Amino acid sequence: MRKTLFLFAFLGFWTQTSAQQHDKLVVGNDTTNCQLKISQRKGQIIVSFQKANQAAWNEISADSADVAIVSDRSNFVSLRLPDVPQKVWAKCFFDGTYKLLQYRGKFYIAEPGKITRLWNNLRKSDIVRPRIKIFIGQMTLIFKDKFDYKFRSLRYELNSLVKPLIQYQKANHLPYTKYHNIASYWTIGGGFSQETYKLSTQIITSVDMPGYSPFVAANLNFCFPYQSTQLFYSVGVEVSNPRIDLLKIRSINGNTVYFDLSYRGLNLAVPARIGYKLIQNPKMAVSIQTGLKVLKGFTLEQNMRVETEKDNIVRTELKTIESFSELKLLHCSEVIVGIPKLSKSISMGASYDYYLSNKIQEINTVRLGHSFSTFVRFTF
Repeated sequence: MRKTLFLFAFLGFWTQTSAQQHDKLVVGNDTTNCQLKISQRKGQIIVSFQKANQAAWNEISADSADVAIVSDRSNFVSLRLPDVPQKVWAKCFFDGTYKLLQYRGKFYIAEPGKITRLWNNLRKSDIVRPRIKIFIGQMTLIFKDKFDYKFRSLRYELNSLVKPLIQYQKANHLPYTKYHNIASYWTIGGGFSQETYKLSTQIITSVDMPGYSPFVAANLNFCFPYQSTQLFYSVGVEVSNPRIDLLKIRSINGNTVYFDLSYRGLNLAVPARIGYKLIQNPKMAVSIQTGLKVLKGFTLEQNMRVETEKDNIVRTELKTIESFSELKLLHCSEVIVGIPKLSKSISMGASYDYYLSNKIQEINTVRLGHSFSTFVRFTF
C-alpha cells in the first residue's frame, strides 16, 4: 500500500514537473520554464503562468512579455497589430521569415518591421478586373518576385494561408516552425425533450407511448485548425429523466386493451459528434452536428395496469416494467444558433435522436424510439 501511494505521489510530481519544463515564457532575452494557462476574456487572449512549487496563477499582460510557448504546440506572441491600439496576445501558427498570426478570427502576416492584416472582403469590381478577395492581392504583393505560387487558389483558412509560407521557407532552405494547435472549449446546458417510447408486453410487441424528459449535458468541443476552422468534434455526457403518464387504448384480436402506464426513469448517454460551422460572423453563428449516442436506461419508478375488455368482462393485470436492459445506440443530429453580437457564450438549438436497432424488444420493457429536443448551452 505504501509503495502504491509513493508511486502515485511520484507520478503526480513528475507530471507536474514535466508540464512546467515544456512551457516557456520569453521576456526580452530571458526564457523562464513554467506552467502556462491560456484562456479568453471578451475575445482577448489571456496568458497566465504558474511558477514551480507555487499554487497561485499570475496573469501576465502583453506589455510585460514577448512570447508564450505551451508544450511546443501553441505559440502566442505579444505585439501591436495595425488595427488594435494596444499590445495584445495573438496566436502564432507559423514562425519563420514570415509569421502567420490570428487575433479575434482575423489573420495577419508579420515580417521584419511590418505587420499586415489580411482582409477577407471583396474588392470593388470594375470592367477590367474581376471581383477577388483583398487578401489574395495582399499575399501576391508580399511575395512578389520572390517565388511562384497560385495565389488565386488561396482561401481565408489557416491550412490554405500557411502553404505559401512553407513553400517560401523550403525554396530558400530556411528553418521554420509550424505549431499544431488544438483548439478546445467546454459547453454545459440543458433542455427539454418530447419523446416517443416503445412499450413491449406479452399481449403486443410494440406500443408507442409519448413522454417527455428534462436533461442536462456537458460537452468537450475541439477542432484542428490546420485541418479546417469550420470542422469541429465533440464528446460529452448527458443525463435525462424520462417520464411517461399515459392511458393507451388498443384493439387486439377483437378485445379492447387499456394500457395505463406511469414511468420514471434515468438515462445516461455518451454522445460523439462531428460538426460544421455554416455561418460565423458577429451577427449570427450557425452550426450543425451529427453523430452517435450510446445510451443506458434505468428504472426509478413504474406502475402499469393492463385491462382487457371482452364481452363486457374486464380482466385487470399489474405489470412490472423495466428499462430496456441493453445499451442503446442512437443517431443524433442537431442545429445550434448563436448571436455573438449579443452574447458569445450563449447559444440555442434543436436536436433529433432516433434508435438505430431493429432488434426485437424484451418483454415488459420500455425503450426510447425517437426524440425531439430544444436546449440552451453556455460556452466557457
